[in-house]
Amino acid sequence: MARPTREQIQAEIEQLTAMRPKVRHYTAFGDDNRAAISAQIAVLEKLLGDDAIYDRYEDDDSILMQALEARQWLDGDSEYDTLSEGWQELVQD
Repeated sequence: MARPTREQIQAEIEQLTAMRPKVRHYTAFGDDNRAAISAQIAVLEKLLGDDAIYDRYEDDDSILMQALEARQWLDGDSEYDTLSEGWQELVQD
């Protein structure tokens, strides 16, 4: 995947923001999905680099991994075309 444009980044921020309250809050392991989405949104909004991500999220591995995934997406190195597609299966009606 190529690096996303500003428009694609903004569209993804909007999609993640809309999806966050609909995603199952916690995993079976107690990980906070909504906090992880919030971390991804923060990475996209602030264009956080790896060092800033580690400084901010190092205390929670699951959130850290999702924040790093957002950075990879910004760099064009993600397996996903959008970050929101990775959360789609956790959306509850």
